[in-house]
Amino acid sequence: MTDTVSLAIGEDQRIERFADLVVRAGANVQPGQDVHLVADVDDPRIARAVVDRAYAAGARRVIVEYNDPVTRRAAIV
Repeated sequence: MTDTVSLAIGEDQRIERFADLVVRAGANVQPGQDVHLVADVDDPRIARAVVDRAYAAGARRVIVEYNDPVTRRAAIV
């Protein structure tokens, strides 16, 4: 059971580090900016982490748009 707990903590840390990379280096979010994030519904933890990091970087507002590939496909077909 300890291995599962340490793995989960490691995964959370990786998500946080990835979100920080996205906000700081990828999007270069600056204080006062609005951020529009498009994410898949498969794993909202990444989107939530990016939102947290964007606000920590000073974003004025973060708008999240979730895409669901299944419903998108249904609209196309």
